[in-house]
Amino acid sequence: MNLRHAAAGNNADWCAAVLAACGIASARSGALWAALGPPPLYPGLVTLREGCQVAVEAALAGPVPPDAIKDSFADLDLTAQGFDCAIKGAWLLAPKAVPVANPALPVADDAGFARWNRG
Repeated sequence: MNLRHAAAGNNADWCAAVLAACGIASARSGALWAALGPPPLYPGLVTLREGCQVAVEAALAGPVPPDAIKDSFADLDLTAQGFDCAIKGAWLLAPKAVPVANPALPVADDAGFARWNRG
């Protein structure tokens, strides 16, 4: 499994969940995730694989082009289409989490919260 692809897909799933909670539909199509009319600070398009330049340019030429694009692999050049990089980042991999006996148990006191927080 390519962890960068998994991270980009997970991020698109997060965007889809937030938009669904707002009543906004989204969909995956090939190496892109897209939504029409996302709320402020959410992209209308997310790349899920490297090398999506042509697919993104096609989406920008469509009837409702996105206002914001999350270039998950920092390999797009959209300056000719009027886009500029607002935020630059990198995917980070955290060490595997230590399993917690039952993370769903309710926290009833400060000591329980401290145990939950360590988990």
